[in-house]
Amino acid sequence: MGVGGAIDGSRIAPAYAGPSKSRDPIAWGPRLTDENRPLSLRQSLRQCTWSDHEALDTLITALDLSRASGYARFLQVQRDARAPIEAWLADNASPQMYPPAQVALIDADLAALGQPIYPLPRQTFDAPKDGVSGVVWAIAGSSMGNRSILADLRRSSPRFPAAFLADPAMPAFFKAICPRLAKPAKSPAQLAASIEAARAVFACFSSAATASREIA
Repeated sequence: MGVGGAIDGSRIAPAYAGPSKSRDPIAWGPRLTDENRPLSLRQSLRQCTWSDHEALDTLITALDLSRASGYARFLQVQRDARAPIEAWLADNASPQMYPPAQVALIDADLAALGQPIYPLPRQTFDAPKDGVSGVVWAIAGSSMGNRSILADLRRSSPRFPAAFLADPAMPAFFKAICPRLAKPAKSPAQLAASIEAARAVFACFSSAATASREIA
């Protein structure tokens, strides 16, 4: 997903209809594997946000990252979405669940492309406070997709700056929190909050991408 690449390193078809069919936390969990073991929080989030991820991918893949203008728009989308999410995490995430900030890296890439650095957007982000894990999973898991985007960028436009895409801090953070995400949600309520929060991240990025397309 950068957010907008294959989040969490893979694409998974939804195992059930997803949150759009029900907002009842009991209906969401616990999700079960084929062996009737509860799904991990990570597995549940991947399944429950599949359609949100696909919708965002459609917007992001419409950008031509081999062109400076398209790459700049991609970076601007990342900046516009990540800034309010980073602010929300600063207020709600514990130190152990606070991902590395990346807006400054994006600004550096934009500046290297000769793009003006505008004030941070007024866009806000909100999610259930009990859903921090969902926000963190979506943001940190996007680093897996960023690696794929970076590889494509290196082939098509090796001279483009890539401080954001090549940053090693986010993949390292994601690796560090994976053991937490490998456990099932503590309760149906926590699962519901995490799913809602993760979907809010995708919605924030989709909103930024749609706005970028409208002003292009």
